[in-house]
Amino acid sequence: MNKIYTYLFFVVILFIFVIFQTTLFNPGRLGRFYIDLTLILIIYLSLTTEIRGGVFFAFLSGYMIDLFSGASLGLYVISRLSLFVIIRFIVTKIYSDRFIVHILIIFFSIIYEWLFLYSLFSINFDLNAVPAPSFIIINVLMNTLVGYICFIIIKELHGKLYS
Repeated sequence: MNKIYTYLFFVVILFIFVIFQTTLFNPGRLGRFYIDLTLILIIYLSLTTEIRGGVFFAFLSGYMIDLFSGASLGLYVISRLSLFVIIRFIVTKIYSDRFIVHILIIFFSIIYEWLFLYSLFSINFDLNAVPAPSFIIINVLMNTLVGYICFIIIKELHGKLYS
C-alpha cells in the first residue's frame, strides 16, 4: 500500500512541477533563465527510488515536457531516460547519501542535460542560437541551488507521507 501512495505522491509532485515549469518558470517570464523542476525531480528519483518506478517517471516527465515545450517529440524523453540510467549506474558505485554528492550529481546532471539538448539543437539549427558558456554556467548554478532546495522539500514531504 505504501508503494501506491509513493507513486501517487510523485505523480502529484510531477504535475505540480510541470505546471510551475511551463507557466511561472518559463524563459519568457524569467528572461533567458530556465529552471528545470522536472529534471530536478528525475535526479531526486534516480537517487531514491527503484528502477522500474524511476524509469516510468523519467519517461512521463520527458513526454510531458516534450508536449508543452513544442520541441521534437521524444527529445526530452530520451534525455531524461538516459540521465536516469546514468545516475542509477553511478549510484550503484558510490555512497550517494551525502550532501556534497547530491550537489555534485545535480550539478553534473544539469550540465549533461544542457549539453545533450544543445548538441541536438545545434545539429538542426544555427550554431549562433546556442547560448554562450557563461550563460549555461549561470543556469546550471541556479538550477543546482534550486535543485537542492527542492530535494530538501520533497524529502520532508515524502517523510510526512509515511508518518
